[in-house]
Order: sequence, then C-alpha cells, then structure tokens
Amino acid sequence: MTMNRRIDLVGSLLIAALGVGVLAYGWTYPQPRIQYDLFGPMGVPMVLGAGLLIGGIAQSLRTVALLRTFGPHGAPEGTEDEPGFPASGSRGLAFLAGSFVYIAALEPLGYLIATPITLGVALYALHFRTWWKLALAAVGFTLVGFAVFSSLLSVPVPVGILNDLLVSLGLIERVR
Repeated sequence: MTMNRRIDLVGSLLIAALGVGVLAYGWTYPQPRIQYDLFGPMGVPMVLGAGLLIGGIAQSLRTVALLRTFGPHGAPEGTEDEPGFPASGSRGLAFLAGSFVYIAALEPLGYLIATPITLGVALYALHFRTWWKLALAAVGFTLVGFAVFSSLLSVPVPVGILNDLLVSLGLIERVR
C-alpha cells in the first residue's frame, strides 16, 4: 500500500488550524482579577496551541517538499515497525478510541482500576505477550504514577469505587 501525501498535507494543515483555534481560545479567555502564578489559567492551552501550530506547519512544509520531489504516491517512507507487523491505520484508530474509553472510565472506576486495564490492553495490542511482564509493567506503572501524583505532588487522582478503601488505609483524604 502506498501513501497518499496529499492526505498527509490535509491532516497536517488541520493540526495547524486546530493550534490556531486553541490559541484563539486562549487569547480570548478572560484573565482573573488576581493572578497567583506567571503561567495563568490559560497557559497550558497557549503552549498546546503553539505546539500544534508549529508542529502542523513543520509537517506541512515537509510534506510539500516530499510532494514536489516524489509526487503524491512516491517513495514510501521507512520500513515496517517490526518484521511481520506493518504499521496499521486501524491500529492507530483503535488506540485513539481506547484513549477516549480510558478517559470515560477514569472517573467512575478510578485511576487504580482503569489504568492497568488500559495499559494491559495496549501492551497486548503491541504484541507484548509474556503475561507476567505485561501485568508487572501495567500494575507497576500505575502504582508508581499514583504514588508520584497523589502522595509526592499532592495532585488529586480519580479514585472512583476505591475511595472508601483508600481512605480507610490512610492513602488519601476523603474525596467529596
């Protein structure tokens, strides 16, 4: 299957346009009367928008150069990710859909349940087949992430149905 670089160009221009939209939203957001930090409430959208805009423009320029050199269907890039496992658009869409399912499950199930399940499924989809290593990676990453964000950085992590258990163990304060 050959690539169609015109589709790549449209995609990269849409990413740049999304960056413009995020930046426009960031500029129009009303500033607070009291500002507690230099970054401000819309700092993340401004940085994200700038990143999308710069990345989209850079990829668009690269794609235009490839279009001029090779035409719309010339010289496919790179090789297979791994021998016997070619890159797949459907796999990419499945990962994107899985990300939305994870976001939807995060609040009701909690980080400690939704994250290892999501990581386990993702690692399995990436052909990580040794079960004990898969479980160790998924659970280990989840526990380290929970410890860092909840305990060290005091960032509230969604705990979902484990709220009462974690409060009784003294790992978190009661979530209202």
